[in-house]
Amino acid sequence: MYWTALVLPVLSFSLPVISAVIPSIANQYNVRFLDAGNETCSSEQQEAILTALGATSNVLEFVRKSPPINWTHPAAVDYLGKNVGKRAARIQRLLTKWANLNQGTPSPLEIKCDMGCSANAYVSIPGDTVTFCKPWFSADTLEEKIQLGKRDKDARGDMEKLAWNKVKTVAHEFFHMEKVWRTDGRTRDELFVRDVQMTWRTNGKNETGGTYGPTRAKILANFEECPHNPNTGYYTSRSSENLALYVLSRYFEKQFGKYPSEPIVTKAPIETPGKPTPTALSMQQKATRAARTEVPVRARAVQTDEARVEQPAQTNEPYVLHMAQTGEQGPGQPAKVYEKEKGL
Repeated sequence: MYWTALVLPVLSFSLPVISAVIPSIANQYNVRFLDAGNETCSSEQQEAILTALGATSNVLEFVRKSPPINWTHPAAVDYLGKNVGKRAARIQRLLTKWANLNQGTPSPLEIKCDMGCSANAYVSIPGDTVTFCKPWFSADTLEEKIQLGKRDKDARGDMEKLAWNKVKTVAHEFFHMEKVWRTDGRTRDELFVRDVQMTWRTNGKNETGGTYGPTRAKILANFEECPHNPNTGYYTSRSSENLALYVLSRYFEKQFGKYPSEPIVTKAPIETPGKPTPTALSMQQKATRAARTEVPVRARAVQTDEARVEQPAQTNEPYVLHMAQTGEQGPGQPAKVYEKEKGL
């Protein structure tokens, strides 16, 4: 099945009298709310989204003002891996592009609301349109998590209690944007930042799922291809969740004066994460041939972050070499993840 970003009319931006900060946030990100058929973002939903973007701006500024990554810091080891190798430069570039999304005169940030999907949010490519779904609107704000950490010592040190918030989802989706991950030109290293599928062992049984939440992100960061060439950074640099949680953990560290080190995770994936199936490889080969001959074929967009199943659609847009189908909805939810991706 296929899902594509459609070119939709832009809603005129209008909000009731609320915080004076909200319109400035809309201008800062150059926000465009799109009309998806009969469904639009209500004024209350627009306010919630723009408030979260305002909080995200604080995190972006924190990263912009921070020194380059200290690869020996616990956050870097936990979420990016202790053996990043030659991917260190790419990860640093990704963070820099991400942190500057709202700087200068940004290209329009197109936003839709979809109350019919079970995801928190997803990004459609091409176009980098961010769609917010019903569960996202009931999630805690970043400020609520900060206040929780300030009054609760256990929560203050545990990312599982801090990470599930609106800004984490926004940060995650921003890393999926083509304008962020397309940092290296058209080279082999130009790879989509996605939701990485992996398999690990729990209580003697194999589990397969997408990389969502601190525990799974740390499992992925423990993966090593082999002792002499761990290549961990190859996988964490392609995991939107790992990148977002690295940033958020450092931001919480700034708020609390101590790095939230929990959960402690020692297990690792039991096989290479994100390995494509023969079907996926065949699809990619067909897409590559089509792109080289410049023949328009069916487009496919990426659905991400606690994602949803793709829907059929027809389009004349160029074929996109990425597809993710997931049933991941958040903490405590079972996951069935099928990812077909170029490069792994």
